[in-house]
Amino acid sequence: MKKKADKYTKPVVKFRLVIAGVAVLALLISGPLIAVWKQVYINNTSLQMDEMSDSLIVLKKQIAMLTLEYERLAGMERIEKLAKEKLNMNFPTSNQITIVKIKDKSKDSWLYTPKGLLAILRKTFTGDKG
Repeated sequence: MKKKADKYTKPVVKFRLVIAGVAVLALLISGPLIAVWKQVYINNTSLQMDEMSDSLIVLKKQIAMLTLEYERLAGMERIEKLAKEKLNMNFPTSNQITIVKIKDKSKDSWLYTPKGLLAILRKTFTGDKG
């Protein structure tokens, strides 16, 4: 009876040893592969960062150039020149100037009434501009 038991256990033990050997071999091979993959990933990420850094420098230069162009185009001298030359506009003469009198609001009493105060608060909260 012992011979039959040994006969069946030996292949199982050999199979377990083969599985253990394959597992150790897989670990020995995968360790360096993982280390190499990690280094390749770090190198690729570093290259991407360098490319993005270069494009960031180019974009900052473009921003500086566009800011200068904006300041040149928004200058008052340029706007006055365009108004005179292309739109035929001139500064008003003394007879073209009209003085508009605005009613003195300090004399208005509606502001100090509860109805006036509520109207101002309503306009403030609703954003009405009228």
